[in-house]
Amino acid sequence: MTKNKKIVFCIVIAVLVCVAFSTTAFAAGDVAGQAANAVPSNNNCANAIQTGNVTNLAFDTTGATPDGPPSSSLGVNPDIWYIYTPVHTGTATISLCGSSFDTQLVVYSGDQCPATSLREIAYDDDFCGYQSQLNVPVVCGNKYLIQVGGFAGSYGTGV
Repeated sequence: MTKNKKIVFCIVIAVLVCVAFSTTAFAAGDVAGQAANAVPSNNNCANAIQTGNVTNLAFDTTGATPDGPPSSSLGVNPDIWYIYTPVHTGTATISLCGSSFDTQLVVYSGDQCPATSLREIAYDDDFCGYQSQLNVPVVCGNKYLIQVGGFAGSYGTGV
């Protein structure tokens, strides 16, 4: 008798983030409460960072600007981008649980930029408190855009 084997894997992006606010005045063009930092290298969809199965992927949304489709679930909030290519068919878990800022998470099919709301396959805001987590069915070799952002302008660092 032959037994079927089910291969399940997870991509986990776990985050612990510290958000710093300042009570000082801001120069014209500064975002209130946001330090003047360099823009993340994956700030735009076109510069999404390729990733495989990872745990504790360090990232920083500080200095990020909105780049997603305005009609997407994430809206127009600071975001950064990743391209995930699974090596097995199964369910990918993408988790921002444990972060200290209010996160949002969107997954799109394909790796073409700009991302469009028509390609949005999963969205989460507030799975575990104010943090996001998704369990997304994925197909080996297909590419998926992952948009990591903050609700209402929230931003921060994480691993």
